[in-house]
Amino acid sequence: MGSEVWFKDAPYWAMPISNFDSSLAPKGKQLAGFVFVMDENKSENSIIKNAYDTIYRALPYIEKHIEMQHEQITILQKAAVTIDGKIADIRTPIKNLYLAGTDTVSRSMGVTRAAYSIIEMLGALNEDGNLH
Repeated sequence: MGSEVWFKDAPYWAMPISNFDSSLAPKGKQLAGFVFVMDENKSENSIIKNAYDTIYRALPYIEKHIEMQHEQITILQKAAVTIDGKIADIRTPIKNLYLAGTDTVSRSMGVTRAAYSIIEMLGALNEDGNLH
């Protein structure tokens, strides 16, 4: 129920994101984010596999409760690159092409920021008649 947890064995940061805003997860569900530091001498696939293995060791049985997984690899200090000082919009100039991710909204940061972008994208899809 806290805000962040730091695990020292295989360093990662865990955050129960929907504790900050319950609308980010369906009722009775939880959106959690996990952040790992990458070793530049290892492949992305091995780092991702190790990340999930670490989570499953730290949180036994969580795997059977996961409904969605998303991996994002970024350079932390460059996570929100902008063009001409503006954040990209969810809607693009190309019909029916939408963007989502940390570079499309200015609200919050990190995984929470990406979650807000998904909510905004779903709203845009619905408004444009493309959701159903």
